[in-house]
Amino acid sequence: MIFDFTIVPNFYPQHFFQNVVRREIGELFLSVIIRDFAISMVGIFVPVYFYTLGFSLLKITLYYALIYTLYLFLIPVGAHIASRRGFEHSILYSIPFLILQLLLLFLLPKWPFIFYLLPLVVVIYKSLYWPAYHADFAHYTKEGQRGREVSTLQVLSSILTVIGPIAGGFIIGVFGFKILFIVVSIILFASAVPLFTTKEQFIPDDFYYKHAFRRLFRKENRSSFFGFIGTAEFLVQEAFWPIFIFLVVESYLSLGAITSIATFVGVGSLLYFGHLADKKDRFRLIQIFTWPLSILYFVRIFAKTAFDVLLVNIFAAFVRPGTDVPIISIVYKKGRDIGHHLRYVVFYEMSLIIGKMIISWLLVIIFLFREDIIIPFILAGLFTLLYLFIRKPLKVDRNTIKSW
Repeated sequence: MIFDFTIVPNFYPQHFFQNVVRREIGELFLSVIIRDFAISMVGIFVPVYFYTLGFSLLKITLYYALIYTLYLFLIPVGAHIASRRGFEHSILYSIPFLILQLLLLFLLPKWPFIFYLLPLVVVIYKSLYWPAYHADFAHYTKEGQRGREVSTLQVLSSILTVIGPIAGGFIIGVFGFKILFIVVSIILFASAVPLFTTKEQFIPDDFYYKHAFRRLFRKENRSSFFGFIGTAEFLVQEAFWPIFIFLVVESYLSLGAITSIATFVGVGSLLYFGHLADKKDRFRLIQIFTWPLSILYFVRIFAKTAFDVLLVNIFAAFVRPGTDVPIISIVYKKGRDIGHHLRYVVFYEMSLIIGKMIISWLLVIIFLFREDIIIPFILAGLFTLLYLFIRKPLKVDRNTIKSW
């Protein structure tokens, strides 16, 4: 059986996404869309939640530094579980920890010591979810339309996540964080259901902890390693940009609305770059769109009004897929070339974890002397330029394949 997107009239033209998607991808699509909708209702509000509780920028940054330091050492464990139990089962195991994170966030004002327990819960969730998700998606996508499949998932997710931030901001404003956490938890449970409408076809494999670290420092992986470190910039987008917007608009609903509008506008960009990632040189796209993405971080510093931050968000929604979609497509293709999707996915994840760990600890040190919300944007603009290290390899020979 198949999951056919061509039956949806006037949404995704048949010439744009010519081939049908296998049922397994359809199930993953549906699960991810439901999950992303739930997270969109609460995700952008988490750093603002810390800030409104009185946490300093230093302490908020320390939270993320602890997460990515722990994550580096636990992600190979999550990958091992996925390799033995199955990708979809690993995704299922991650959901209770994501819900536990929401519960702990709610209890944080009453029991402040929870702040130091939260990073461990978040890391367990990430370790179980992200290697399994990427490996599952990479396993079922097809070369020749992989970019469109990546962007299609993001587009379908965006359709629901357009209303997520507005809905989350409204619920917080009217009912408070407690009700929002309950609603999001219920939706997260529902996200697991599509994964098990059919039995997962899975052959257990080996994944060795020490080998995951060795692959990071091999000479043939050096360029990709430094390039993937550039994804550290997204930590600033995730953690500090929402706080910056909140300081400008001073409203949860306005913060949600600005995020939702930009998400809606960016749908067309996702479609376009999904097509380009299949038809053009993915590496060339990264080289081109790295520059405006980097410059945009410096432009953010000068945003002073709600209209300013809305324009920045809209521009980012157009530009970001120019790097994101090609990078993910490259990761999935390289996993196929070497015959080990999970191993290459973990190499990619560990590289970006190191990047986020570096930028977060740098900010911790800087904030010890001076807390200024614009400093993260300067660092993010510089880290983004590391994407330029992602270049087309000369060849993938047998020795390279064996080394994985």
